[in-house]
Amino acid sequence: MKAMLGLVSLVALLLGSGCTYSIHQVHSSDYMTEVPRGQSRVITAEATQDVVLYLTTSTRYVDEAYERLLAQCPRGEIVGIQGRHSTAHSFLSFTNKMALRALCVE
Repeated sequence: MKAMLGLVSLVALLLGSGCTYSIHQVHSSDYMTEVPRGQSRVITAEATQDVVLYLTTSTRYVDEAYERLLAQCPRGEIVGIQGRHSTAHSFLSFTNKMALRALCVE
């Protein structure tokens, strides 16, 4: 009985405490020195990739985030792109995330 209780406790400990979060890279592109007031707005986009046991079906999550950012500024110029690549780790799986933020100057 004690062995079973110990095994259940070990499994609960592994499942409950195996989560971490990691920021891998933060990047900022160039900015215009003077952006006219009222002619720019902040746009954001993000996409994720789910990975289980190091297997995934999608590797385009960065491209998807970039395409979503471009779609928010179809007639303007995108400047000051900030990108953040991070990972949320779970037990036997993790989620990669690409978050983009920029100014759309119209």
